[in-house]
Formats: sequence, C-alpha cells, structure tokens
Amino acid sequence: MSLDDFEIADCQKFLDIFSKWPDPTWGFFVYATYSLSTTEGDDERPSTADMPAPIAPDARFQRVLDKLRAYASAQLLLSKPAPYGQRILDTLRLVPAARLPGASLDDVRAHFRTHIDEVSPEPHVREDKFGPGYSWCLVVDDESLASVEAGPEPLTELPEGTRYRKATVAETGVWVRAVHVGWDGRPKVVAQMGRGKSGQIVWEGSLKVCPRAMMKLWWRAWDGEVTKEFRGADKVYDL
Repeated sequence: MSLDDFEIADCQKFLDIFSKWPDPTWGFFVYATYSLSTTEGDDERPSTADMPAPIAPDARFQRVLDKLRAYASAQLLLSKPAPYGQRILDTLRLVPAARLPGASLDDVRAHFRTHIDEVSPEPHVREDKFGPGYSWCLVVDDESLASVEAGPEPLTELPEGTRYRKATVAETGVWVRAVHVGWDGRPKVVAQMGRGKSGQIVWEGSLKVCPRAMMKLWWRAWDGEVTKEFRGADKVYDL
C-alpha cells in the first residue's frame, strides 16, 4: 500500500467510528473560563450553573471558536487526502457550552455533567453519548486565550513545495485545555523519566492540546489512549 492508501484507510476508519450513530458527528463542547473583560466592548456576561446549554457565545468567545475551527480545518484539508479531509471537517462540531469566568476545572466538570443531562435526555441509551465528545470537553482559560489570540492566522493553502507540518510550525504554541470529565480526582503516575518523584509524569485529568491535533485527540480518547502520549502538564499535545 502507498502512503496515500494508508492515509485513506485511516480517514475511513475514523469516519466509521461514528457514521452510524444517531448523530454522526465528532467534536467537543467548549467552555470559556477566561476573566471578564470590557476592553473590546464585547457583551461578556458571566454564566450561571443553571444556564441553558448550549449558549449563544459572545463576540470574543465566537472569534476564539472560529479560530480553533479554522486551525482544525487547515489540518484536515491540507494534510488529509481529498475528499476525506472535507468529509471529516463537515462532521466536526465545536459547541459553545458556557461562559464561566474564573471557574476551576472541577467547576467545569460539574457544569458539564448537568449540560449532558440537558442536551441528552437519554444519555445511557444512545451510542454516541458514550463518545469522547461526552467524556471530554475543551476549556479556554486566560492562558490559553492568550495563546489562541496571539497565534498565527490559520492557513488556507500551503506554500508551494512545503509540507503541512513544516508550514504550521508556528502553531505549536497555540493550545486550549482538554479536560477529562470523568477523572476521579486521583493523580496517576503515567510515566517515569529518571529516578525519584521529580522524574514522574503525573496525570491530573487535563492536558494542553494544539487545535491542529483535535482529530488526533478525539480518536485517542475514543481508544482510551490519551495518557499514553501525555508528556506532562506543561507540554502541548500535538501531531
């Protein structure tokens, strides 16, 4: 098999995961926990724990969502074989969940569990409600907001003779936080680098993820293998 054949087989394998679900899509709910700001004149109102979900995002939150989707779009359209990249992109959903300024990750987890009950009246029946989109969510906090807003504009085409990963090397510093909703609150040592506790890599239920690796994260979460590639809380999960 050629490299393209392997790529096509991989794309089809990914699509096959959810193609027969009642809601044949993939993606994540997205929370904004960055601090309130009126410097741009946006109508940024705090969310409450009982806010109906999904919400209509304010202007700044919407720009962040659009940019995250654009990064993911570029990765799919510029690095995946046609027409598979477009098919995967067409099924991607990034759904604004809530604005919870200053909320902790545990606050987000608690709200998310309520959110699932609101949007999924039978969460234990439908197969798609067991997927990564209902066990993981994305969080844009102050630190990740800064990385997204300062990040380069997502590509719409590749420079001639340049491969996707080389062309997007500047995106490696862009990230949002991916949160495992079902984390039990107990830190877990997932790797040992050298001797002693200082060399331990400890999983605490979340990681930084580059938006161009969104498909990879969802797929690894589906396979239960995210922590196998986790390199530490300060490292960005990437392609």
